[in-house]
Amino acid sequence: GNWTFTTKVAGQLAEPEGEWEQLCWESGKRFDFIELGLPLSHGLRLERQILFGRQDRVLYFADIIFPTDGEPRDLEHTFNLPLASGTVWTPENETRDGILSGTRTRAAILPLALREWRADPRSGALTVGDGRLTLAQSGRGKSLCCPLFIDLDRDRAAQQRTWRQLTVCDMLEVVPPDVAVGFRAQSGNDQWLIYRSIKQPGNRSVLGHNVAGEFCAGRVVDGAFKEWIEIEPV
Repeated sequence: GNWTFTTKVAGQLAEPEGEWEQLCWESGKRFDFIELGLPLSHGLRLERQILFGRQDRVLYFADIIFPTDGEPRDLEHTFNLPLASGTVWTPENETRDGILSGTRTRAAILPLALREWRADPRSGALTVGDGRLTLAQSGRGKSLCCPLFIDLDRDRAAQQRTWRQLTVCDMLEVVPPDVAVGFRAQSGNDQWLIYRSIKQPGNRSVLGHNVAGEFCAGRVVDGAFKEWIEIEPV
């Protein structure tokens, strides 16, 4: 089915103003990665990333919305992923993650940019309705990053999970999330790190790892980052 989206700026609907363009495609021993771009009305742009960790059996989806003039805006973005017939969504009671299952567990879903605990009402929601998984986020800034992390390992997905929005620093100064974002996802005993520079890339650090590129991702093993991919700035 279709991966659909709705974007609003200051409450006004932003429409596509062109066709999807492939910005990047990389494939390695452990991953496949693609990035697409789409111009929107009201001076916005959508960039969509899909990363598949082949050996680890994890997926990272992200839509990034940003004004092309670099000015902060009130942004809202929702995307919808179709679910196979018979798929059941079971959200956790206290946290915003959950399980997709049929006759057995199929996958765990972690909304990386949302606050983990439901008691914190900020940032957005992850819901299921009409056969679609929906991530909704909003905020004011120069960009809005809307990511999902999906664990496709059935046995591991049934274990405990957690995630964090990481602090990103540039020359010892904390970078705001509309400039660069970092996320740590954990499922069972396994952990992963994802970083995305939204504005001009710089020599930054996230979770003790120095990165100068636009995007990087990989696995955290015994406290050390084992990089799968780093996309250099153009």
